[in-house]
Amino acid sequence: MNPKISVIIPTINYSNRKDAIDRILVSLDNQKTAVPFEVIIVNNEPGSTKREFDIVSASTQVIHEPEAGLSRARNAGVKVAIGNIIAFLDDDVIPAPTWLGAIVQTHKLQTALCVGGPVTLIDSSFLRFPKWFSDYFLRFIIPPQFPKSTEVITSPYYIVGANMSFKRDVFASYGFFDTNLGRVGACLLSGEDMEFMMRIPSEGIFYEPLAGVSTKMTSLRLTRGYFVRRIFWQAISEARIFRKHGFDRYYDRSELFLSPYFGNKLLATLQHETIFQAICMIIRIITFNIVSLLRL
Repeated sequence: MNPKISVIIPTINYSNRKDAIDRILVSLDNQKTAVPFEVIIVNNEPGSTKREFDIVSASTQVIHEPEAGLSRARNAGVKVAIGNIIAFLDDDVIPAPTWLGAIVQTHKLQTALCVGGPVTLIDSSFLRFPKWFSDYFLRFIIPPQFPKSTEVITSPYYIVGANMSFKRDVFASYGFFDTNLGRVGACLLSGEDMEFMMRIPSEGIFYEPLAGVSTKMTSLRLTRGYFVRRIFWQAISEARIFRKHGFDRYYDRSELFLSPYFGNKLLATLQHETIFQAICMIIRIITFNIVSLLRL
């Protein structure tokens, strides 16, 4: 019998990430459901053999995609997946024990095309969050808040690529992830997950609170330098999405154009003495508008 779910885990240099991915595999084996599944680990490493398959277990294989890019890795996984639901996990998350069963249950809804769940932080007590860190910065890593129940997801809530799933037919109808978006090596492009979901009817995108995953925050992501780079590339990603779709369904469009709303928010930020956040807001809006104008 074909697996009901194909779980795709893209990674850079599988040999270096094996311990973290093994923890995901253990979690999947311990799910509170009998739903059959397969796991496809996509090793997105230059020099790997594109047609090479490594069998890890009866339900797990490693495929190799040598051309760098998160979107390329995800697309490679989709092309070999045989499940009727295709789910994606980042290589640094741990699925909740209810993750698989909750995804399957919500996909039984007639209109469901995409199902995602919460992404929460674990083991953050050892981190020293700088005074300037706030939900403004957190949302460029994970959404700071989610709905409370199973429902069609609407703004200001959104689903991210670290924890998303689709009916298999979605890829036949709407194509694959845009390779002009998504991480490529050290380049912090993003938005390939949101851009793909913008092609899908909004009434088909569901949030499921029991399909949660958890992840760790590393100290490397708590520096001003990281967030300047992250927000600069975020703006470039948003400009590329804007050229394709406009922003009618984009959750954060109000911060990308000069408007009374943006001016008031920037002023409020300065009044609360969160200068670094104000600088990042300015970097984002300037970069977005320059890239949009020059069509880079």
